[in-house]
Amino acid sequence: MPRLIPATGRFPGALGKRTQGQIQRAEARYGEARASGNRKLAIEVLDQLMHLHLSRASIYLPANPKAVAEHTANPNPHENETLFRYHVERAEGCASMLAPYQSATFKSITLQAPATQEIARDPAATQRLIAFFDKMASTLGQSPPPNMGARLRKKRQPGDDAVVIEGVVVEE
Repeated sequence: MPRLIPATGRFPGALGKRTQGQIQRAEARYGEARASGNRKLAIEVLDQLMHLHLSRASIYLPANPKAVAEHTANPNPHENETLFRYHVERAEGCASMLAPYQSATFKSITLQAPATQEIARDPAATQRLIAFFDKMASTLGQSPPPNMGARLRKKRQPGDDAVVIEGVVVEE
């Protein structure tokens, strides 16, 4: 059936001027964002903040009083326990926000066993499998194992390659 074209207005599926303008503005913003490659990811900013607070905490680190008394360490001239704790807490906060993105998380997956169904056994496939085991045993020069799901007994007649499997004869 031929498609009818309206006498006036847009064709079906054509974009209006407002939509075209929105698309152009979005493409321009996308191009600007790609061009300014100096934007950092939130993970990188958190990592920088964490390291900044750790370095600031090391400046205000209180000296060990026992080491200072024994003259094995010099007292810290910038020692300030309040500022030290402040920067350590901020570094800890950044680290806790950053941890899920930097280390693997393990989640448990629950699987349900499929409903048990009766498997239809193909007699031809069973016969081919038994014949394969018998050929492998004869190639290795050994007799078949006594119990391999079915009892394998090879007829020991010259020129006869038949296998007897619990009363079923398989010709090769």
